[in-house]
Amino acid sequence: MVELNLLLSGQEEKPEVIWGDALEVDLGQPFDTVSVNAPMMPSFGLHLPWRADGGPDGNRILEAALRRVRLTPEGQLLARAWMVGSAARGRQVAWLQRLAREREWAATVTPTGSTKLERGSVDAHTLSESIVLYGAAQYADAVYEQLTDIRESTGVDRSFPCLLHALPSGKPEVTVLRTPEDGPHWRL
Repeated sequence: MVELNLLLSGQEEKPEVIWGDALEVDLGQPFDTVSVNAPMMPSFGLHLPWRADGGPDGNRILEAALRRVRLTPEGQLLARAWMVGSAARGRQVAWLQRLAREREWAATVTPTGSTKLERGSVDAHTLSESIVLYGAAQYADAVYEQLTDIRESTGVDRSFPCLLHALPSGKPEVTVLRTPEDGPHWRL
């Protein structure tokens, strides 16, 4: 894929490409471009015994990987992110706001869709089934009920797949782009 992109973009210099686990690969030097596609399975606070558990909001592994990244002054970071939240409260992006301040990044979050996670919905079942695939299938119904109870008690009723783009900046900030679905309820 890298070679195809270089060919299509007319690049003459072949960049050094580093592949590996974002939590383990050597990232000692600053990079021009970093792309991260970390596991994003939100557990909503339920203890799940597998490495792909993305933490309560689905971004624990992504956040840990991004904390390791150093960008050159002209560098950029591209990542897939999973934001959870609600129609009334918007997305939960506090982790990204903290990271942008710490790393002095200007970050833009582009929602690419949203999924309602209502009790009994196909999407809520699909999410629970995905979680169970990584864990123990015999607990599918119990996991679904626990996740649904946790989501309802915290007011989380949606998940939002997003693209994240970050650049070094003297003015750290996070901008979340609106989508037509967001309407007046969009808040950080």
